[in-house]
Amino acid sequence: MQQKVKGFEYVKEAFLQYSELKKCLLVPVQGNRLVKGCSFIKKIRIPSPDHYILLFAGLLSMLFATSCDPVVHGEEPAQMRDTPPEQAIIVRPDDVVWQEGPESFEPGSEFAVLEGDPGDTGVFNMRIKMPDGFVIAPHTHPNVERVTVLAGTFNLGHGETLDEDAAEALEAGSYFSLPPEMPHFAIAERETIIQLKTIGPWVINYINPEDDPRLREAPASLAEPAGKK
Repeated sequence: MQQKVKGFEYVKEAFLQYSELKKCLLVPVQGNRLVKGCSFIKKIRIPSPDHYILLFAGLLSMLFATSCDPVVHGEEPAQMRDTPPEQAIIVRPDDVVWQEGPESFEPGSEFAVLEGDPGDTGVFNMRIKMPDGFVIAPHTHPNVERVTVLAGTFNLGHGETLDEDAAEALEAGSYFSLPPEMPHFAIAERETIIQLKTIGPWVINYINPEDDPRLREAPASLAEPAGKK
């Protein structure tokens, strides 16, 4: 600790000497004599090897203190933390529980959560099953999308307009990763299953609000009878 303090003191001393020397170099010389006040140059000491060691130690101390300062660098956002499970998680094919949805998709798709919670902060793993010809209209996500195609063909396109000819066919075994807020769309060819790993909460924002099933009115046959809540 004492060596570290000496390092700081030497850095401070060297800085003060440099400041004074800089002032003198900017002042004109009168004949062969330096102007008054620049006699300080004669007092500058040539550092010994010990001083270099202390200087190096001081610089390292400052760098270490800065790198460990949570105020300067900030703490890692809670949603970016990958919290490990309390025990091992093993999901066999027969253990996957499929359910209708998600509600942000058109009817006909199914999903299964393997780990985590798509509606909460943190990392989660989810599978989505789509029938042949299923379309996901142009949309964006606020978080990164990391997707593996497990079955079928996932035709992925980029942009705010649905263009089947511009979509790239990604067969089973393919993987892609999309940055946040990148507009894209997809069309399933044959029954297609994808596995999505990302950071929750999982949100899908359609470019055209009319493509969002959540904003449509329920069919009259499904409407709640009058007088009931």
